[in-house]
Amino acid sequence: MLQKILQNKIDTPFGEKTIIAFDENQCSGFDFVFLCVSGSFSEKYGKSLTKNNEHVIDNSSYFRYDDDIPLVIPEINGFKALELLSLPTLTALLQYW
Repeated sequence: MLQKILQNKIDTPFGEKTIIAFDENQCSGFDFVFLCVSGSFSEKYGKSLTKNNEHVIDNSSYFRYDDDIPLVIPEINGFKALELLSLPTLTALLQYW
């Protein structure tokens, strides 16, 4: 089933695109990589993606309680531009808005 999905082509406003499997080696050289994925994906790839990319911004809950990864709330500490950043939940973010 997965192989069939990966070979599909879809029409987008940017033209026809082919769905491909994630390959960490093809994800390099970017200024920003946004991870809007599960915590298990972030656990597996989050830190390693910082090796070949400027900044990785993770929207999962995996790094939120990691003391080495800053939890970024733009109005309070948006100046912390480290390699890997964690975002708070929307509810937590709205408390500061």
